[in-house]
Amino acid sequence: RVQLAAQVEKVSYDTATRLLASFGDIKSVGTSLGSFSVTKELLDVFLEGFSEELSTKTGKLDSDPHLWMPLSVGENEYVELMGQKDVGAEESRAHYKRVQKMMSSFDMGEKGLFGAVDVGGSACWWDYGQLKWYQKYCLRLRDSDDEAQLMRKFYDIPLGTQASSVGASVDTMSCVSKCNIASGCITGSVLMDVDAECVEADGAILVGVSAGGKVVAPKGAIVYNVTAPGDLILTEKDVQVGVFNTKGAMKLMRSASDVDGGKAWKKVVSGNEESFETIYKANLTTDVSLVETASRAKHDEIRVERKKKSLILGLPPLVVAGAAVALGAAILFAVMKRR
Repeated sequence: RVQLAAQVEKVSYDTATRLLASFGDIKSVGTSLGSFSVTKELLDVFLEGFSEELSTKTGKLDSDPHLWMPLSVGENEYVELMGQKDVGAEESRAHYKRVQKMMSSFDMGEKGLFGAVDVGGSACWWDYGQLKWYQKYCLRLRDSDDEAQLMRKFYDIPLGTQASSVGASVDTMSCVSKCNIASGCITGSVLMDVDAECVEADGAILVGVSAGGKVVAPKGAIVYNVTAPGDLILTEKDVQVGVFNTKGAMKLMRSASDVDGGKAWKKVVSGNEESFETIYKANLTTDVSLVETASRAKHDEIRVERKKKSLILGLPPLVVAGAAVALGAAILFAVMKRR
């Protein structure tokens, strides 16, 4: 079995140095960016090996400590590393043996088991794993440098509007894609899949937003997967995220773009009723496919209702007045007929 690399997660310098000494001849050492790919055959091994957890939707495993480390380091080294994460030796050894057993009958052919790809020092790396980075790299789409142009090409999102019906004014420093907006003013903002009667956005990020009325999103504001039958008004640096359940009910979670979610993970912030950790744990076993269907239906409901109102309000005054008179006459006739 050919092994081209080893992976360890978040260890001290002393631990890393000691581990390196035990690995034999080493060509190079580098920081992992966390991105990985697997062959279909290896994925099938994992799906079968962890079928119990997958079918019951229980437990929690992470790729580095529970896959790559037991695949690429020795048993004793693995137990030591997991001990630094407060995982007992017995549990670590059992998991290590479990992963090794999964791989015992795996035919790799001429392929190596685990390898690394050097992306170089000048490669682009857009990390969306923290709120501050999510904001930074979403807004990078607006810029004019080579990296921003590469990003727009990679995501196929041009400056200006794309696949949208927008009556709002949009400046040349905004990206508006798959949106339906009747009016407003959009400057220096990134909008994706937004449906609203009016949007006033300046230096904001709106993704998956459905509002029956007006959306106001000033600098630093971020809105993600939120529905509102009426207006949606934010202040600077406001963050709002919709967390849906399988019935389509939305819990609105609030934060601010300068709040560190890691440090505030266990805290109740920004007027929320629960902490981020509580919401996370409550959804560990949720069927995300059912949530996607339910949330999409809620978005569609808001959008259809807004369209109906827009059609009525868009009719000429005489037509609306005539319809009102006809409706009134029909009601009066029905009442008199009963008498």
